[in-house]
Amino acid sequence: MVTQADFERVQEEIKPQMMVMIIIHLALMLGAGAYAVFVLWTILGKDQAANIQPLNTMLVLIVLVAMCAVMSFVIPSVMLASLRRNVTWKNDPANPLPENQSQQPSSDTYVADTPAKALMGATMTTRIVGLAMLEGPMFLCSFLASKYSPWWLVGSAILFLLMAMRFPLSRPLAEWVADKEKQLLASQRSESN
Repeated sequence: MVTQADFERVQEEIKPQMMVMIIIHLALMLGAGAYAVFVLWTILGKDQAANIQPLNTMLVLIVLVAMCAVMSFVIPSVMLASLRRNVTWKNDPANPLPENQSQQPSSDTYVADTPAKALMGATMTTRIVGLAMLEGPMFLCSFLASKYSPWWLVGSAILFLLMAMRFPLSRPLAEWVADKEKQLLASQRSESN
């Protein structure tokens, strides 16, 4: 269990990263969402009722959205597990950084000033990857709606909702980082004994 003091300290430490993550999240959602709204507005100005083939469109749409949604959760989870094993920070006794700056840690190691910032950085990276895996197909669905069938906008709406569900909320994220930081420090202490 994370204490209130730990939670407040971590929340303050990760505040700048949290703001960056919120801005990136909103930018990804608004970019793809604005395009979907533009396509909807364009479609409403046309008479495309004769071109709609809902069964074929819906089958392809379901496969595309399901595949992208699953992968947007699986790949970031695998990445986060890997990054969490390789976080390090300045003055970390278990993983001292090289004195020689030409010798950097490996590319799969996330380095920051504190454990909380390192964990938050790893979390930001994986969340952005997950959002990008939804944003691309959302643009594709919107484009296909503009060219073939308005039913593709259903896919855009579903993908937009999945992106909105992942919106970073300060308290739960700070609690998660504080808990993982506590686990990380405890595991390092047990390994050093």
